[in-house]
Amino acid sequence: MSNIKLTGSQKQIAWAQDLREKAAANIAVITAEIDKYLQREYDDEPEMMEEIRQAVREYLQAFMDEARASEWIDRKSSYLCFSQGGHGIVAGTPLAENAGLNILNQARHAYRK
Repeated sequence: MSNIKLTGSQKQIAWAQDLREKAAANIAVITAEIDKYLQREYDDEPEMMEEIRQAVREYLQAFMDEARASEWIDRKSSYLCFSQGGHGIVAGTPLAENAGLNILNQARHAYRK
């Protein structure tokens, strides 16, 4: 998880910290889903697979390094911040697969060369 200090009101910071913790917990599940997809789709293109993985890493790092609590609150509906019934995204579920593909597409869009 990022060590970037959050800025905003105390209430915003508390809420954003909770969202950031949820995102950190969901990243492992989401990146595992992305890896499964990349292995299926790019197995014969290792260079492309690594470029996409790097884009995903950069996207996730930028997401986690956001310091403005208000920005975390604005993006609370992101798959990364998902929590239902106190649990994050569960590996191997359709939600996990959708989350992985969503983050993959966002990373591709953000880091197009």
